[in-house]
Amino acid sequence: MEQQYDVIIAGAGPAGAGLAGQLARAGVRVALLDKAAFPRDKACGEYTSPQTAEVLARIGALSYVERARPRRLSAMRVIAANGTSFTMDYAAQGGAVLATPRLRLDAALVEYATAGGATLHEHTRVVDVLREGTQVVGVQVRQGAGAVQAWRAPLIVGADGAHSAVARALDVTRPLRWPVRLGLVAHYAGVQGCTDWGEMHVAAHGYCGLAPLTDGLVHVGIVVRLPGPTAPRLSSAARFAAALAAFPTLTATMAGATQVSAVRGVGPVGVGARQPCGAGWLLVGDAAGFFDPFTGEGVYKALRGAELAAPVILAALAAGDGGAAALQPYRAARRRAFFAKDLVCRVVQGFVQVPVGLNYVAPRLARRPGQLTVMAGVLGDFMDARHALSPLYLAALLRP
Repeated sequence: MEQQYDVIIAGAGPAGAGLAGQLARAGVRVALLDKAAFPRDKACGEYTSPQTAEVLARIGALSYVERARPRRLSAMRVIAANGTSFTMDYAAQGGAVLATPRLRLDAALVEYATAGGATLHEHTRVVDVLREGTQVVGVQVRQGAGAVQAWRAPLIVGADGAHSAVARALDVTRPLRWPVRLGLVAHYAGVQGCTDWGEMHVAAHGYCGLAPLTDGLVHVGIVVRLPGPTAPRLSSAARFAAALAAFPTLTATMAGATQVSAVRGVGPVGVGARQPCGAGWLLVGDAAGFFDPFTGEGVYKALRGAELAAPVILAALAAGDGGAAALQPYRAARRRAFFAKDLVCRVVQGFVQVPVGLNYVAPRLARRPGQLTVMAGVLGDFMDARHALSPLYLAALLRP
């Protein structure tokens, strides 16, 4: 397969498929690799930043996702451990959460990529990267149970998730020291209360997100501390049931609800990368770093990162230069797009980790519409995140 492709992308989730579709439509020969076959499920919050639809529209993928029947949620209600709450009204700012099962969302984005001309290789796993000196020039892959093959291309993209084989092979992964969390998800029928909005319930042991889907189902996702080596060994289902029962604010909501899918888990939730690009390679999506599932930014950040990577890759290919310097504009673009929002997410996670903090903030946000509008705008990606980091904003929010 030497020089058959201009770009090889490992991972066909939202980041990889979103990037592959853009590049293929620009005439780039793209190989899109994934260890699974589609449609395939994945543990995820299944609700996205309200601005996800805008990114999908800009890259030409929204019509494909619309066929996956997303549920549009107008708001997100956050309930603190003491029962106080505030509601972030996204509809008032012209947006809505797209709640879509990953089984359908990812398949829709793969269709977008292949319809644009990308070549999909399923059951294809990256084993290592190929180097010539410091330049990455390809990947070693295994298809099914076959022998390892060397595939070469001028640029390699790691879009293969939080446990990225590409990032590990490049030795750029950086585990997060805090918070160390486990995510567990399942679908339920008969959930009471939330219909056109999502909910986040916070307690001392973790938080739980509810996202109404089509077909009358609700996605229930729980994030708790990752069990240590001395913790009792429990199945994912048992751990999920125990954590769900420990949310006092969910007692009425889940009364009479029926679990209709198996529990899926992922951990640790959150990963870092020392750098997102180098000589002959880039990372997008969770492979480039992911911190906070509480704000529902994972799919948005994956697609927005792919949108930022595409013009840099096209320019590098046009110049015949895949060196580190040619790809540095991607690193700068990511910093401009995500740095301030990442800081806000860390502040939010601090309040979530210490429930007394959210107990304090929740009633203040509820009765201070100006501060609530800014918070909704920032977390919904309508507004520059620096607004929420302003000392004046924080003082107005936190005053008694």
